Amino acid sequence: MKHFRTEIRRLTVTQEIQEILAEPLKPGVCRKVQILAPQSPTIFIAIDVPEEDVGTNKTFNLPIYHPGQFVEFPLGGDQKLYGACAVGFAVITLILEYSQEDAR
Repeated sequence: MKHFRTEIRRLTVTQEIQEILAEPLKPGVCRKVQILAPQSPTIFIAIDVPEEDVGTNKTFNLPIYHPGQFVEFPLGGDQKLYGACAVGFAVITLILEYSQEDAR
């Protein structure tokens, strides 16, 4: 794998599950995502949430993403990342690292 690009994005998550990263990848491209979360409120992150759980007035049970936690999410071609927060809204930062498979 050959690293070819890094992006940093700031996003707002709310009390409703929403897509926070959904762009499909070109064949042969891989993406790793790291998330920087605030101390408060509690943030929830998941990959590929069922479409019926996304949107207004839906209850959810997503894993908690703790501040300072270091998790790399390796996302494939069409995988999507979803997020929400416990109360109000929160600003999170995504660090995206893109790699290309070596042609041999």
